[in-house]
Amino acid sequence: MAKIQKKNMLGTRSSFLYLMLLMIILLALPLMHHGYSETTNSLSILRSSSFKDDLGYYHVVGEVKNNSTTDSMNYVKVVSTFYDNAGKVVGTDFTYTNVDVLGSAEQSSFEIILNDAQQSQGVSSYKLSVSGDKTQALPASLKLSVGSSHLDDIGSYHIVGEVTNQGNEKATFVKVSGALYNSSNTVVVSDFTFTDPQDLEPGQIAPFDITVSAPTANEITSASVDVDSVQYSSLIQNETK
Repeated sequence: MAKIQKKNMLGTRSSFLYLMLLMIILLALPLMHHGYSETTNSLSILRSSSFKDDLGYYHVVGEVKNNSTTDSMNYVKVVSTFYDNAGKVVGTDFTYTNVDVLGSAEQSSFEIILNDAQQSQGVSSYKLSVSGDKTQALPASLKLSVGSSHLDDIGSYHIVGEVTNQGNEKATFVKVSGALYNSSNTVVVSDFTFTDPQDLEPGQIAPFDITVSAPTANEITSASVDVDSVQYSSLIQNETK
């Protein structure tokens, strides 16, 4: 009788271990299926929102943060998967952050546009993932001076200012980018522009004008603005306006 009980106990234990192993495998399958292995702990998406433009295209705008206290990141890629009301995938797209090299603790805006009106009509929700590569930090030599901001007569929002190259080398493709927020501190617009001219000699100063014509432009109450070039990063990261 004792032998029979021991055998039953061993059988029960084996069944329990088998069920536990099966549950672990099933829980791991969705992660393998979605394939988000490129996402790193150093990068996170701080916030995002979405809207449709006048052409019916679906936009996702938001901010990415480099959480590392030591490493800079480049090729920071944001991927969006779009779903319908039933949770079925209707499309996918990606973009890179507006700031090309994210320094430690730096943030950057991004915008993904689903350039298909028919696909966009079916979108009910989206999911974002982010990945990037470690790289060398850029010297902080670009001085950003943000001036005034206003909404013009045709409903476009402007942020104007100047950039000074305080480095010893020429700065090429000097880009000013911004995440623009509504009163709830939600990102409602992401945009960028280049200085005029876009290449700055050492000591040279050039103006910029970020012009936003998105349907959400009239919701803007504040902004976080950054500047970078091929050679340099900003002296002050994510200046608020």
